Amino acid sequence: MLARLASLAAIIALAMPATSHAQQSTAYDKTQDTRLDALEKQLAALATRVTTTEGSVTDIDRRIAALTSNVETLTDVTKDIDSRLKTLDEKVNSLTTQSNSELTTMKKQLGDIARKEGDSYVPNISAAMNTSDKFRQEMETVVNRSLKPAGALLLANKTMTAKWVYVNKTAYFVRPGEQIQLNVNVGTITTQLPGEEMQTWSLTAPTYQLSLDMVPTPPTAAGGAPVYSAARYMSPPGIDPLMGSAPTYPVNDFIYGY
Repeated sequence: MLARLASLAAIIALAMPATSHAQQSTAYDKTQDTRLDALEKQLAALATRVTTTEGSVTDIDRRIAALTSNVETLTDVTKDIDSRLKTLDEKVNSLTTQSNSELTTMKKQLGDIARKEGDSYVPNISAAMNTSDKFRQEMETVVNRSLKPAGALLLANKTMTAKWVYVNKTAYFVRPGEQIQLNVNVGTITTQLPGEEMQTWSLTAPTYQLSLDMVPTPPTAAGGAPVYSAARYMSPPGIDPLMGSAPTYPVNDFIYGY
């Protein structure tokens, strides 16, 4: 476009002297100057427009170059996003596979240690103890730790005489109407009154407590009516009644538990 304008300007420039010379040879035309001025103004305006157009074209070229750069950058970013999405998808697949594997393992473990009863599951302790020595040892430790080693034995003398009582072969003296508490080991407990046979009791969880009362057994007279002996209150003698040399007590007393 600039080359064409330059050629036009050259043609006009070459044409102007010849026209002027031709007019001088003939007659001076004042209107020709006016037309020339108008033509020069148009040419100047055209040059300005050309220059402006060139600037606009240059700006468009710059914007196209910037846009091209942005498109290239966006393409690179898209490629990076695609790569990251692929990596993320691989990680998700790996985690899903791992979770499924762990879930399968947990289901198997749950099936090994639990059984279904109705709508719920309960521990299958017996099966676990049969298949695992370690579990059996741990259960034994837990049970032993959960059980108390000792409990309380309550002895109440509801007779009218003082009593010697052997508890686990140790003698204890109980006055009439008195109740004593003994700390004994959990399990089997033996008690014995003078002149009576030894009796066996059990003290276990969950109460860890056993209560025994000594009550009189009324003798029967000839007419069938009960006969009770007079009450006697005695301090404990210094000699073990089961070893001899001790006061003699009626043998019609017994111990019962509740």
